[in-house]
Amino acid sequence: MNGIERNVIAISGPPGAGSTTIAKELAERLDITYFSPGFIQKGFAKGKNQSKAAIEVWKTKMGKSREFHKELDDLQIERAKQGNVIVCGKLSIYFLKDLADFKIWVDASLDERVKRSAKRDKLPVEEVKGMMSEREKTEREEWMKIYGFDYFNQKKMADLVIDSTNLTVEETVNKILDFIKIKKIGKKNTSELLELYEKKSEEIQERLLEFRQMLNNDDERIFAELAFCICTPQSKATTAWNAISALMKNGLLYRGSAKEISPFLNAVRFGKNKAEYIAEARKKFTVDDILQIKEFIQSFIDPVELREWLAENVRGLGMKEASHFIRNIGLSENQLAILDIHILNNLREYDVIEKIPKTLSKKEYLIIEGKMKEFSKQVNVPLDELDLLFWSNETGFVFK
Repeated sequence: MNGIERNVIAISGPPGAGSTTIAKELAERLDITYFSPGFIQKGFAKGKNQSKAAIEVWKTKMGKSREFHKELDDLQIERAKQGNVIVCGKLSIYFLKDLADFKIWVDASLDERVKRSAKRDKLPVEEVKGMMSEREKTEREEWMKIYGFDYFNQKKMADLVIDSTNLTVEETVNKILDFIKIKKIGKKNTSELLELYEKKSEEIQERLLEFRQMLNNDDERIFAELAFCICTPQSKATTAWNAISALMKNGLLYRGSAKEISPFLNAVRFGKNKAEYIAEARKKFTVDDILQIKEFIQSFIDPVELREWLAENVRGLGMKEASHFIRNIGLSENQLAILDIHILNNLREYDVIEKIPKTLSKKEYLIIEGKMKEFSKQVNVPLDELDLLFWSNETGFVFK
């Protein structure tokens, strides 16, 4: 099953959202069985528009029979108990809520659902829209009579709600696969991560509060944070901060030349180059012999735009270092990932990424950042907190 340990997936959705097509494609990609309790209704259609066929079924004695629906319900329950199956039906989430490992509601706007159905059945859009609206109304009313609930409420029961309005079948299936992968790892391993979060959340939140208060300090303190981030690549954060602290204390960070700064960076890898970057950055943010980095930074509203500018205009800052700096001065707003080796190790451990790339292009960085954001949502830990959690998981302590 391509690494997925559990093997029962329930998929439901409104008419025309594409749940059947998506379920079949997903079953093929996962190499498991596709099963639909609605095969009887689809057989009844015999080439008719599916909404029209569904309405006709509901008008029959069979369609209104509780026994008929119970047979369908029992069919999907029994099939799910056998495992290794994707069950796709209008009520599958509801009836398999205790059996399915993953419950997925596939949605789409009414206009998009009508357009897809009209194209499939080669019928006028307005005709299909009328039939689809009638079908939805009928199904909701009849199932309310039989079961006492609105089947659209399954959306609230789903593990994943995916809007396929602007997605292709392949894109939708890929998103579902990404979700299943994260949840599978989560069910197996994230309990330990969340236990660690429970222990360290207060400390992490206090550290982030310190970061958010950073801009209350003067320009020199903000520049020191920038210099620290310039020093971090391929060096320990504690080593980099010790070096910067020494330069703050003796004042060379604010007035020394690259040559004067360099000896204090001996413990930092590529210290000579980084000394030059620090001196150059200080010059960039100095106006009329006064360091004015705060005003410049605060002229940006969007942290992503600020990162873009820093990475392109400050030597020594790439995507990671710029993200680190922005987080450390309290402006990241859970939008930026700091993809150092500690974070990447954790992302690989939790199967968010398959492997750690040898180099990180901007494109690759943004892709992994997106995956980390998604993982953050799945485990319900804000991105900034997740970064410090991962970092402390690797190092044993919360730093910066």
